[in-house]
This record gives sequence, C-alpha cells and structure tokens, in this order.
Amino acid sequence: MTIRVSLVALLFATMTVTSCGVSGKSPIGSSPGERLPEWETNFTFNGKSIHPAIIHAFEGWISDGGPIVVAIDVAAAEGTNQYAAPVSQYEDFVGYTLPNTDPEESYGYRWVGRMADGTHVVRGTLITGGTGRFETLFFFRFSVDDGYAVASQSRPRIILNVTGWHSMGDRANPTVNIVDDHVDVIPQQASENHFAGNATVATLYPAGKKGK
Repeated sequence: MTIRVSLVALLFATMTVTSCGVSGKSPIGSSPGERLPEWETNFTFNGKSIHPAIIHAFEGWISDGGPIVVAIDVAAAEGTNQYAAPVSQYEDFVGYTLPNTDPEESYGYRWVGRMADGTHVVRGTLITGGTGRFETLFFFRFSVDDGYAVASQSRPRIILNVTGWHSMGDRANPTVNIVDDHVDVIPQQASENHFAGNATVATLYPAGKKGK
C-alpha cells in the first residue's frame, strides 16, 4: 500500500524549506569544471530518489539520543528486498508506508540541499497514525570505496554517512535555511490554527565545522 496522495500533498504544502546564500544545491565540485555524480547533485542513485527507508534507518529512538546506524551503502541497497517497499513522491517529498503499522504510519524526507563543503541537508518526517508529525534534520556526506565479497571480486560502494542530526519536534513546521556554512532553523509561532510543537530557534553546523 502506498502513501495516499492527499496525505503527502498536505504534508508538502505545510513544509517550508529555503536555500539561500552562496550554498545550497550545487552541481559543481570543489575544483573548477569538476562535475559531481548524481548522488551529490540530486541526492539520487541510478536516476531515482534514494529510498526513504534508507533515511528512516538513521532515525534513532528518542530515548537513545540519536542514530545507532551511521552509514548505509546506497549502491548495495538498490534493488534489494530490504528496500523494496513502494515509494510515493510528491514534488520533492519522497515517502513510503511503514509495514505492519496499525494505525498506518509513514515516513518520508525532503532533500533541502547540498552545502558548499559537500554536506547534504535532509529533512526526515515520521507521520504517525494519529496527529503526530515528527521531524529530524540530518547532515549527510557521501563517500566512495570498494567492498569485497571474496578476495577476487569487488564492487563500488556509495556510502551515505550521517554526520549530524537535530530534532525539530512534533508538528512544529519550522523554516529551514541553508546559509553559507550553517543551517538556520526558525520555528513558526503558535496560533489558534497552528500547533507550534517544541522546536526552538537553532543555528546548526555540519559536524566539526563550527568555528573553522
């Protein structure tokens, strides 16, 4: 069963993401004329959005304080049974229905953009069977190396590494801005028609970058 289009459309309509400054989505590498692979330019692999179950795997339990899974081979995941759940996409929002959930839950993400240093900013969203909509902002980086099944065989690995994360609360719907070397999270104000959740104003830097 796929996520109902109306639900995804509603979620997309209430999400605010902005990239500004000199950073954001960039197709150019660190050297002039260098062209980057699709996972760096579009956050895709083999022409398709990275499966939302991969992003979901980085969501740690709230009680545990953050992700336990810190890296996944995107190339190895492609076409596997483990990541075969049907995907629904509405513009930039990519989601799937979580199996064996009652009431039905879903998870999705939106790629905010790529910072100038190569860090990707991704907004993950868990939609519960009730009114809950919990959001996490992730910092990701890709690396490429070889994996070996046996000594005489190898295959390239496209590894997605999580370097940082920030909880944005339940139904808070903050604005997320990429600005130069950092990300600003600006919550909405509570009103009669909007539950502002527990998000707070935050200035976030990729791991190890603050103050350099």
